[in-house]
Amino acid sequence: MVPARSRLALVARAYGMRRGELTAQDDVHHLRGAVVEIEMSGRGLFNVDGDVRECRPGRFSLLPGGVAVMVP
Repeated sequence: MVPARSRLALVARAYGMRRGELTAQDDVHHLRGAVVEIEMSGRGLFNVDGDVRECRPGRFSLLPGGVAVMVP
């Protein structure tokens, strides 16, 4: 989970992604699981693949065959 920050901070995020070190950044939370549920106070706004969605709690699950990933 990557917290919302300024557009300038996106440069550091992109650099971390490019180097494969995004999860090493201090404020990035890295979790694994078939289902991840996030409870929070306030509005539950999530940016998922460029679309901002509101949900509380934030519940994300994997669908078999739902994501195709290409690895070089």
